[in-house]
Amino acid sequence: HLKCCPLIASEQGRSIKIFPSYKNLIPSENESFEEWTSRIKTFASRIKPEQFSFSDDQFFEPVLSLCFSFEQFASFMKSQCFSSLSENAENVSFTTPYLYLKKSKCFSPAYIPAGMDSEISKWSLIPFEQVENKTGFPPTIHDYLNLYSQNKRLYERMVYISMLVSQCKGGDKVRKNASSEMLWKAQDGTNYLSPALGVPSPAEKRQKAFYSLNEAERLIRESAKNFRESLTSFDCNGDGLNEYICQMEKYNAVVSLHGGQISELNFIKNGANYAASLSRIEKFDLETDFYSRGFFSDHLIEPEKFEKYLAEETIEKCIFSNSQFSEKKLESKRKEIQLEGNGLFSSMKLPVKLRKNFIFSSSGITAQYILKNESPIELNAVFVVELNFAQTRFDKKFEMGSQYSTEAVLNESRLLLPDSFYAAEGVSIIQVKDSADKRIFVIEPNEDSGLSCAMLVFKRPVDSLDPKVTSSTYKVALFWNINLSAGMEKEKTINLSVMPLKK
Repeated sequence: HLKCCPLIASEQGRSIKIFPSYKNLIPSENESFEEWTSRIKTFASRIKPEQFSFSDDQFFEPVLSLCFSFEQFASFMKSQCFSSLSENAENVSFTTPYLYLKKSKCFSPAYIPAGMDSEISKWSLIPFEQVENKTGFPPTIHDYLNLYSQNKRLYERMVYISMLVSQCKGGDKVRKNASSEMLWKAQDGTNYLSPALGVPSPAEKRQKAFYSLNEAERLIRESAKNFRESLTSFDCNGDGLNEYICQMEKYNAVVSLHGGQISELNFIKNGANYAASLSRIEKFDLETDFYSRGFFSDHLIEPEKFEKYLAEETIEKCIFSNSQFSEKKLESKRKEIQLEGNGLFSSMKLPVKLRKNFIFSSSGITAQYILKNESPIELNAVFVVELNFAQTRFDKKFEMGSQYSTEAVLNESRLLLPDSFYAAEGVSIIQVKDSADKRIFVIEPNEDSGLSCAMLVFKRPVDSLDPKVTSSTYKVALFWNINLSAGMEKEKTINLSVMPLKK
């Protein structure tokens, strides 16, 4: 649209007047007035008279919109080029968009395509890598969000809270206005995209946005005064599969059929998303995770590969944690979901089935497992259940240490555990204390289990191509040795309860 006039477009039923910004026409620091105007004339010569839908010059004053940074404008004000403008006032003058639009009668019809800045779009093809797009089809923000799942989940939650705020009728206006302000904070574009380099915003920005969204939902609930706990299913992320959204008084949880795990866990009061853990990428973290790290992420591991798992090395074939589960039953009134996953175990490809039930209550979540050996021979394996606690706070006092600390009852003795811990068996209770958000997670298996705890640190590019530590995840893994004859089943249950931390 090289017409040197404002554009006008229709977007969502409204007319929008637009000034295209020509970055290439900003005068350089040592450029003279003659050189600058010569460049502008060369640019204007590309505009053909037949492009204009108007011919009366009295209605049209050509305009160029130049978007300076503060530093560029300060340098321009001191330049010889700016000084020469006063001598050529009859040819060139400055104005503001408002003043120009007030008297302008000429606009060029246009539309807004779904595109992205070319430098940012380079990050839309391979996660955290700059790739030149040679396909001829420009990536969009949807491609960008589909590539970075945690940023997309934040966007989906923002859209949902936006819907709640807009649909809230009546009630307490003060709380509703306050919720709108918290929503506005979460809608800041830098929570989704880091403008310095074009990569996704780091976990710190996303978690602060989750805090704002959870606070907005709390205020809306208090304003409407008609909140009811519920468990519903619908495709909230547009992947063609239903997700299960459990809304309780104190928390919200989202269960995904991919991996049959809790992919979001938001506490309404003073909380962010505890399930917003990243997966490792070998280029930055030396190992690669082939599954999403959520809550109740399950593995069935061959005994000879279990040491590799404990050493945090990559296990390429992840059974159940990377499987597609299916719904067997949904009890909305009882807040219960019954899922089922299948897989082929080991190089012998032994068929196994895992039935997995989630039961939600005001105090926490219960996960019930029934593992069945559907092969004609005996099954020997290690069954692992992971709970990955994402870093939610990035205050200075947590820079040198984790916000989480853990105690466990091991062989009837209570122990304070280091960040990295292993016990082969005998663990009956695990207590994870979140000193930042002042709550305690109590994990109780129905049978004594083994325990593996580890602190995982993630590095990503943020403001330069050199990666730096952006977040961490505290992994708590319970495991059992499983020996199942042909056609036999084994049941395990884990209770996760949450309580406030007493001051």
